[in-house]
Amino acid sequence: MNDLRKELALYGLTILYENMASAIQGAEENQAVSRMAHAYVAFAKNRPGLYEATFIAMPDEDGRLDEAGDRILALVLSVMKDYRLDDDSAIHAVRGLRSILHGFAALRQHDAFGLPYDVEESLDLTIRVFLKGIAVYQAE
Repeated sequence: MNDLRKELALYGLTILYENMASAIQGAEENQAVSRMAHAYVAFAKNRPGLYEATFIAMPDEDGRLDEAGDRILALVLSVMKDYRLDDDSAIHAVRGLRSILHGFAALRQHDAFGLPYDVEESLDLTIRVFLKGIAVYQAE
């Protein structure tokens, strides 16, 4: 059963990576982050079970789960390089972005956005605010 869970997690991480990588083609800076964010949240919405499977922690003797996660991390870091953060700050920013996206995806998955406002606009605003925060951080 663990092998099946691992393969499902690998498949999910691969699809997530492909969706995010495809979304950022031809985009830079804010547009790339926004497209990537929408791809992440759409993956969670459209494939909720597969999205959930990507969080299964288990021993990774052959390193394939680590490689799949590292590939996603490298993709997000490549988008964040446009903001000229030092290495440590870039990792912190990626963690913050992931937290925002996971929280947003989880709330959407549970139909917790009950007000009659466009959810995509809410995500756009959230990403713009996050990026403004990055800009303020850079100016310090």
